Amino acid sequence: MSNVRSAQTDKVRFFGNTTPQELAAQYGTPLYVYNEDVLRRRCRELLSLSSLPGFHVNYSAKANTNLALLRIVREEGCHADAMSPGELHINKLAGFTPDRLLYVCNNVSAEEMKNAADNGLIVSVDSLSQLDQYGKVNPGGKLAETWANAYAETPAKDNFAGAGRTVQYREGLYVGYRYYQTAGVPVAFPFGYGLSYTSFAYSDLKVTADSVTLTVTNTGAHDGAEIVQVYIAKPGAEIFRPAQELKAFARVPLAAGESRTVTLPLDDKAFRYWNTRTDGWEIEGGRYEVRVGASSADIRLTADVDICGTNAPDPYAGKALPHYKSGSVQNVPDAEWEALLGHPIPQDKVKIDRNMTLGELNHSRSPLGWLIWAVLTALLNASFKKGKPDLNVLFQYNMPLRALAKMTSGAISMGMVDGIVMELQGFWIIGLVRVIVEAVKNLVLNSRMEERLKNS
Repeated sequence: MSNVRSAQTDKVRFFGNTTPQELAAQYGTPLYVYNEDVLRRRCRELLSLSSLPGFHVNYSAKANTNLALLRIVREEGCHADAMSPGELHINKLAGFTPDRLLYVCNNVSAEEMKNAADNGLIVSVDSLSQLDQYGKVNPGGKLAETWANAYAETPAKDNFAGAGRTVQYREGLYVGYRYYQTAGVPVAFPFGYGLSYTSFAYSDLKVTADSVTLTVTNTGAHDGAEIVQVYIAKPGAEIFRPAQELKAFARVPLAAGESRTVTLPLDDKAFRYWNTRTDGWEIEGGRYEVRVGASSADIRLTADVDICGTNAPDPYAGKALPHYKSGSVQNVPDAEWEALLGHPIPQDKVKIDRNMTLGELNHSRSPLGWLIWAVLTALLNASFKKGKPDLNVLFQYNMPLRALAKMTSGAISMGMVDGIVMELQGFWIIGLVRVIVEAVKNLVLNSRMEERLKNS
């Protein structure tokens, strides 16, 4: 079993009346770290992490015990560049730890977690209180995302959350495992990966265009549940696509030694792709490979199936798209990106429309917009000066106007947003009148909806 556990935690506490010595005796694992004085002295460099943007470092220890814990929390929304200092300090910490350290991760990166594990630190479960469940309850969860080895190896590193107001999704279809497996990039933990105290065998695969049937057997000594995953691939496809895509999965609980036949249906989405020329879903005909496994990187069984196509024209005919055909989309040149888009790259200019953010209201033609921008900017700058950005204000600052209609529980309608846009465009009186008219309409519609809900 690996010593790597979940990267989430929302509780940090000691184990009630259970002493670290009792835990060590119960699980046969020495939980040696430091008392408070030693931890303070030996982790002085790591504790300086608290001065870095987006990081907090907490330590705690209990007198007269040999168990302490270190907790590093990276705030949600903190830019991935902040991972490097954390990795650096974990490396330094590893040189100071002749014993075991319980390292509790909360909202940190895969890069930091893997680095901690590589340095012999124990990465904790969701809650330290769950530690006493090890061996009693069999974990059966699987990763819903790929854990990269480094931020620099992610497909959108040069485009996502950039300095401008426009985010370019140059990676196209190649998100998560679709990128790493197509481009052949090694990862720390693949999509669909998970640990178990037992083992499972797959056999007797039968495949049609509508379903996948197989037998799963618990070959270990413990009860458990396996997540069977079905991926579809089309080697030699004319229309570029990821190397494989998840199309079905099922949780199969099995007692030790038990076998079960499982059928996973394949719906109309299993083989289709979006065709920009026909503006609809199409199917490329031919032979497909159905892959069944325990994760995207642990394929146990395969079978071929022939699928009838819709004979749609190739939407990319005549376009040079080498990066998209290979999946190596980290450095797509402008010309190729424009060829895929079918139009020039949009200019990074502020427009007064529904997509304008509250942080861009200084570009509006309305004193009301200027005032809102000034207040938000002052609040945000004040939080920056305190060394801890206010995430709520930061969220509002980057929120587009259209989000007002989606995040106010019906209090603001999209018609009211359009009136606000007119106000910001400089049509002060007309915009204000439209906001009032749309607000009245919204009240009437909300009232009617409440009545229908009461009578339903």
